[in-house]
Amino acid sequence: MEIKAEKVRKILFLVIAIAVPTAIFLIRDLDNDTWFMLNHGRYILKNGLYPEFEPFTVHEGLHFTFQKWLCCILFWVIYKYCGKLALKVFCLIVYLAFDLVMYKLLEYIRPKASTQHMFTIAVMNIFMGQFMFTRPQLFTYLFLAVEILELEKYVKEHNVKLLAVIPLLSFLEIQIHSTIWPILLIYMLPYMFDFSFSAKVCEKVKVLNQTEYKKLPIWIAFFVSMLVALINPYGFESIVYLVKSLNIKELAILIYEVRAPQFFSSNVLFIVLTIVFCLYGLYKSKATELRYVFFIGGTVLMAMMSTRQLSFLIIPAAMVFEYFYDFKEIKPFTKNILLIILCALMVVPIYDAYEKQVNIQQYKVDVGDFLAEYVGNPKGVKVFNSSDEGSYLEFLGFKAFNDTRAEVFSDKINNKKNSLKDVIKFDWELVPYTEYIYQYDYKYVVVQKAYKKQCSAMNKDKNLKKIYTNRLYNVYEIKNAD
Repeated sequence: MEIKAEKVRKILFLVIAIAVPTAIFLIRDLDNDTWFMLNHGRYILKNGLYPEFEPFTVHEGLHFTFQKWLCCILFWVIYKYCGKLALKVFCLIVYLAFDLVMYKLLEYIRPKASTQHMFTIAVMNIFMGQFMFTRPQLFTYLFLAVEILELEKYVKEHNVKLLAVIPLLSFLEIQIHSTIWPILLIYMLPYMFDFSFSAKVCEKVKVLNQTEYKKLPIWIAFFVSMLVALINPYGFESIVYLVKSLNIKELAILIYEVRAPQFFSSNVLFIVLTIVFCLYGLYKSKATELRYVFFIGGTVLMAMMSTRQLSFLIIPAAMVFEYFYDFKEIKPFTKNILLIILCALMVVPIYDAYEKQVNIQQYKVDVGDFLAEYVGNPKGVKVFNSSDEGSYLEFLGFKAFNDTRAEVFSDKINNKKNSLKDVIKFDWELVPYTEYIYQYDYKYVVVQKAYKKQCSAMNKDKNLKKIYTNRLYNVYEIKNAD
């Protein structure tokens, strides 16, 4: 009877694991980051990879590179020939491929424990829900899972050929998502620094184990991965793009994903649970691999520093959870309770995707669609905006003041002007709107209603005509724009 119940639980865990990403990808419409990628992909196929300056905004002379060029092209081709739904389904397939690789990794760590693997992946997907967007990071997660699987196999099987895939992943990642490319190298560090001198530490700290394997092949794979990454349209510039972006202090002000997670958030909850489960697992088993200590310790620090880096903790956390715990030791009643909890928790990321789509994203699209219809031919028409709705406006043909590529507007990247300071001043209502909207020959202004002081003053401006409003935005036409 219990065998039958175990099969039912495994099926339900599987259903939850698949249902969460499927629902999220189908509910979420294309967001602003995706719209600028589609715009970029379309531009690349028409004009090539080497615009001397940024071509989409009102700004002139901003140094620019297509950092996600291959993914932009891929997304645009799918969108152009197959439509929006096909693009979302494609991204869902990439994510499910990541799930499949994670399953193989978990099976390698703890063989013949399929119910446990389904449970772990279901929990992983619930917390990964905040990262399930039509963006190139989906490929990054897939590549990271493949990399860990090959490294774990190498540690146990000592087959150097397994490491050959890592430079290939590095080459693909630099073309698809160069801003996050260094993460592939960071994931190799726990396996590289598990040196022989650590054996002395392991001898003194009785709970630490060190599996013997040759480190030199991993170091070689590491440096080869760095070398092949130089084979990209922008060379060394793509390699250092992330490092340069980290020096832009305005990003933490404008982008919540860059900031440390809020104390009362699912991110902090996951970090705390990871630490607690790892410490308890260590106490219970009295042993762990030194590389796992490095792995969890490093990614916990990353997740504490930045909200978006939680995804890089979730992957090794799933792996280490399987290493410490055996689902077969859990009583059936407890398993049923866990199933009920998962059923309740899966609603959270799905509802979050729905709520943000209905109450935020759709209003941004509505603004762009209205303005495009109002203007008739939006190509080259200049629009002032301070938020990320500019990406969709640019996709439609408008030239906007700001979009989702925040780092592009920093002088550390564009080598000319730091427009991010202007965005912050406008958003914080430190400077009157008149210092912005009468520049660059703007024809229209799109402003969030949340900026009450700015909107109140603009409503009284006789040179501005309010032509559209929704729950989040006001759109004004500048009467004497010429």
